[in-house]
Amino acid sequence: MSKQITRILSIVLTIAMVAAFALVPTVSAAATKTIYFDNTSKKWSTINVYTWNANGTCTGDWPGSAMTKVSGNIYSYEVPANAVK
Repeated sequence: MSKQITRILSIVLTIAMVAAFALVPTVSAAATKTIYFDNTSKKWSTINVYTWNANGTCTGDWPGSAMTKVSGNIYSYEVPANAVK
């Protein structure tokens, strides 16, 4: 009798685990990440960003893409999530 109860409980727990994994939403990685630059000390007239990934593939031609002015001397840019430099 106890072996049968153990077997039934094992089956129920296995089904519950499979159902739990099936119901957990998947989290996808962000496609981009935001980087910021403070131009206070440099006072450059044009702010560009030039990035590349681990394989060395550039994500734009030199001198890069223009950053967006956020406020004052702060600029931002959405880079691909795989950009490492």
